[in-house]
Amino acid sequence: MLNTEESVIAELEEKLETITGEHGKFAELVLDNERRVNAGLELLEVGEEASAEDVFGALMAKVAENEQAARAVMGNPDPSTTEGVKTIIEKAKEISGKPKGYFLKREVAEGLLKKNPPKHLMEALGVESIDALLEEFSLEEVFPSVRFAEKGEWLNTVFFKPFEDLTPDDFEEREVAVVTIPDKFREITDKFAEKKLHHVSHLKELGVIFVMPEDRRESTDGAVLELLTLLQHYLHEVPFYSRIFRRFAKEYPDSFAEHLVGALRGDVLDELPPGGEGERFMLIQRYLAKIDPNEPRLGQAHVNPEALHWLLVEEKLENYLNKHPEMEFTFWRDLGFLSSDYVFVGRMIKSDVTGEDVLVSFDFIDNIISYNKRVDVKDGFIYHAKEALWNELFYRYIGREKLDHILEDRLEEGFFELP
Repeated sequence: MLNTEESVIAELEEKLETITGEHGKFAELVLDNERRVNAGLELLEVGEEASAEDVFGALMAKVAENEQAARAVMGNPDPSTTEGVKTIIEKAKEISGKPKGYFLKREVAEGLLKKNPPKHLMEALGVESIDALLEEFSLEEVFPSVRFAEKGEWLNTVFFKPFEDLTPDDFEEREVAVVTIPDKFREITDKFAEKKLHHVSHLKELGVIFVMPEDRRESTDGAVLELLTLLQHYLHEVPFYSRIFRRFAKEYPDSFAEHLVGALRGDVLDELPPGGEGERFMLIQRYLAKIDPNEPRLGQAHVNPEALHWLLVEEKLENYLNKHPEMEFTFWRDLGFLSSDYVFVGRMIKSDVTGEDVLVSFDFIDNIISYNKRVDVKDGFIYHAKEALWNELFYRYIGREKLDHILEDRLEEGFFELP
């Protein structure tokens, strides 16, 4: 399931057993996984000998049911329109709350735009000055758009250069903003979205989550659930990084910008540094599998904060669904897939097409994205389940509370050490 060597798992458990004095936790995890997969197959009404294609198809049918139920509860919003997106945004806030954080002051962000005006964006929108741009559109609409309207080389060498001079005084406390990019930006945003898996993203430093409505039919059939859960994900991820920025301001006031820029880049170490008195493990703060599913670092024992954000999403969903059974997510809840202990559920199942075993993820988020992208089982999304499973290996021995603190406190170093 983890696409690594057996020796990596055996060595990891040996180290964790030595550190904690606990034993046999990985075996318990495997048994938990098997019980839930078997229960899932029974509820899906497919046998334990079903092919990967049959199981995957049944999971896709279940997501389709959930999509229709979610649409009905929200009044059938159209995710290709601004109004439809706003409806989904309000539901995401209702489920996950309206967090606050430590973000770049609005006047500072406006100053960055004026210092290096985004010429391609201004030309595309038919304006001649930043003042005119900000008079027609909000800062929260303009600042994200710079990222996908301008060329990467200009962004990295010119626009982001002043970030190196930012100080804690340039930041303030305020609520996370969730906005829709206006239709006038659509041609620009569609080009950006082609490079990503979805039409929603965020700016950690500005505390903005932004959605780009799009009207391609094949991408909207399953878009309500995908957008709803992605928004919730960012409603947890943005405050997570905000707490780290606040820590930088307190612990590294003289090198605040250096730490800030490193966190925004999402730096990942090439290898663990030598030394240390305890056992060292990688902390990978991005989904490297999006770039290369066979990335060697993913085969090392590691943890990932992205899996924590999704865990929080599923916990908030669980709390909401307890009060709103009309969402009809009973299948996932009964199996504990929305519970903190079982987000890693999956199994290697033989394909009727290739005759080889294929990892079928039972992760709720993986299946939502697979459904929305209309992929088959061989191209099904599995990286959420994989990263959740890596985290779970550590949870089993050192506990969730301790690991979650490590994820936040050691992010910028790219590794952590257990005595």
